Amino acid sequence: MNADPAYIAQQALNLRRDVGEMLGMAGSGHTGGSLSIVDLLAVLYYAEFKHDPAQPDWPERDRFVLSKGHAAPALYSVLARTGYFPVEKLVTLDGHDYGRILSGFKAARAEIEKPTVLIAKTIKGKGVSFTENQVCWHGIAPDHEQVCLALDELK
Repeated sequence: MNADPAYIAQQALNLRRDVGEMLGMAGSGHTGGSLSIVDLLAVLYYAEFKHDPAQPDWPERDRFVLSKGHAAPALYSVLARTGYFPVEKLVTLDGHDYGRILSGFKAARAEIEKPTVLIAKTIKGKGVSFTENQVCWHGIAPDHEQVCLALDELK
């Protein structure tokens, strides 16, 4: 634990770099949501929380619940940088390559000492031509005609 603001600021800078690299490799993500929580995570994990990466099940540890999943890259970064898993594992796999997905889960299951994280690069709306990479489909349901078109493509 280190409550020195300059130290925490340097750690936050490292977290922001990780977020940028992860999202850049993925080619997608929620930059604003991830970067907005970095300072809070840096203070919590470097100065305030009782936690021990060597004992992730420690009953006396503090717990953190991330309710905005769009900020997950920032959480993954702070977990890696505080020792829960190697920073080198902050990589992205092709979320549409079944072989890579399966090998990623196999590797995650093999790690029994520490939590693991898989970050998958995916294409929004994958599988339906008019929804692929179209931001306008975020949180929007297709109408009846669009459902019929999509189902026709998915035959």
